Amino acid sequence: KNNNVTLVLNLKAQGGNVVIRSQILDKDDNNKVIFDRSFIDTPAKDVMADGEDDPSAPFITTGNFVLYLYENNGTDQDHYQVIYDNAEVYVMDDALLDDFNDNTKTGWADSDPAHLPAAVVPPRSETNQRFEFLLPPLGQSYFVNSTKTTKAFELKEGERHQFRVDLVSGYGNDSFAVLAWIPTATGANSLAGYGIAKSESDILITKGIGKYFYAENPAT
Repeated sequence: KNNNVTLVLNLKAQGGNVVIRSQILDKDDNNKVIFDRSFIDTPAKDVMADGEDDPSAPFITTGNFVLYLYENNGTDQDHYQVIYDNAEVYVMDDALLDDFNDNTKTGWADSDPAHLPAAVVPPRSETNQRFEFLLPPLGQSYFVNSTKTTKAFELKEGERHQFRVDLVSGYGNDSFAVLAWIPTATGANSLAGYGIAKSESDILITKGIGKYFYAENPAT
């Protein structure tokens, strides 16, 4: 299910580790949990489902709420698109980061690799009370992102943060919606942080590009 679901990323620093719990909720079925996996990022070099845990240290620092569109492959679809709504974070108290209802992108900083063709810009828009990422085929894998800059979130011992965003829709097997917490010091283009990525066919729990705690094509 790749439309009208909520992506949830729970992060908690505990004992020098980061506990990561990722969920997908079905908004059409009273927020029924349809995916739920937990992992622990330790200071040691952890065994990953794909890639190497390098550097091995967990991210216990200050970071930002980041949304991405990952165009996987870049040759097999007529376009690549994900549409988001209702970006939220829970840190003891609930806070709505953006409901996108004013159709004006405020407090979001866009950044992309420098070689994005000028004709493609802007690949993001806040319209119809939604936040949309849209790219044409670029002939290669490609990320675009936007970082919520109005507030940063520090992972500290014993505190739990929950980041959520509604995935209104995602187009095709190779348009990946990615919700992530990325350390402020390295920024969104580094892709180094914790995230949940989803397309019509795959789910990834990430620590960085090619570094996945979970990388599967679930049967259901």
